[in-house]
Amino acid sequence: MSQNGFGLKEVVLLTLLNPAPTPVGPAPPPPLYGSITGSITKSGNTFRFSVNFGANKPDGVNSAFFAATGGVITVSTASYSGNPMSWSINLSSKQAALASYAQVVAYTTGGGTSDTLTLNW
Repeated sequence: MSQNGFGLKEVVLLTLLNPAPTPVGPAPPPPLYGSITGSITKSGNTFRFSVNFGANKPDGVNSAFFAATGGVITVSTASYSGNPMSWSINLSSKQAALASYAQVVAYTTGGGTSDTLTLNW
């Protein structure tokens, strides 16, 4: 053992004592719930959704409005109310002017999500 200028008898690289933790990857996607179909209509600043879930019964739906550039304008959640399911969302004048399309995803609390349904008006 030799001494260095710091009075240490032995120097061991810290990376050997404290190796970097194994990087954690992204969580796997939830299992697919299935496909959904639907439509959207616009009347002024009110957007009316109509979605069919097929044989599946979700717990609810998440929806989002997007600008043409892909930016999110607003998001919302609605509880399941039947199949087909219809609901309306009122946007402000500024939000409605920016909105180019909407997306809807059905979900079940323990069973994953549906495919994303993109709707244009």
